[in-house]
Amino acid sequence: MNLKDSKYEDLNKTLAAVGKTVFVNFYYDFKDFSISKDELAQKILTLNPGSKSDNQNFRIPRARHIFEAGQEQDALRMIMESKRVPSEVIEKAKSILAKENKTELLER
Repeated sequence: MNLKDSKYEDLNKTLAAVGKTVFVNFYYDFKDFSISKDELAQKILTLNPGSKSDNQNFRIPRARHIFEAGQEQDALRMIMESKRVPSEVIEKAKSILAKENKTELLER
């Protein structure tokens, strides 16, 4: 396994810990580092009907690590290729990726 393969394996594990649907649905919240972990944890708990735990803090550092590593677009692509993610989440991931690519082009 080369280095690139292990990078994607780690990204897949990180995404699995965050939850692919949660990553997409709260993408811009995870991306905005000015939102406190506690505030974001409460938002996820309130707006994510699949939350099983009162403590959502485990998701946030992992999701933000994806942004810190510059892997958010890779993560979106992996989600779009996933067979177990609902189609509306895949469509939302496509939309986010298109916006992110457009923003990058404008910033150049």
